[in-house]
Amino acid sequence: MKLGLRPEGHVYDLSSGRENVGDLASPRRCTRPDPPVAFAVWNSGYRQGRTGQSIGRRVTKTKLVKIETGEPIGFGMALLRQIFLVVTLLYPMGVVGFLGQLRSLWDPKRQTGADKIFKVVVIHIDDAPEERRGTRPRRR
Repeated sequence: MKLGLRPEGHVYDLSSGRENVGDLASPRRCTRPDPPVAFAVWNSGYRQGRTGQSIGRRVTKTKLVKIETGEPIGFGMALLRQIFLVVTLLYPMGVVGFLGQLRSLWDPKRQTGADKIFKVVVIHIDDAPEERRGTRPRRR
């Protein structure tokens, strides 16, 4: 089977003339990331790695930090941790990931299997005014 590429970027079979054969392999598809993937990398990798909080963690007032230092884990480790979570939930049929998530129910620090491997812990943030940046105390 010989494949050809039309100007619109669609891959087609030269022998049968069928369109969209191997459309996932088209050059245009491989060079631009999908918006949901880009958002996940930004939210789970960049934002959570630098600040310790994804959008969901900010709403729930929790933070992901290293056990040893109490600092955010960084972009690379946050992204690697998220990829690890996705892979373990997919392989084999989610049993490994599901058991890793259940581990938090009996762990004293409430750590999942991924948290143990990456040496991180989720902490709750107090909403005290002195911890907020850029705010002044109210005048009475």
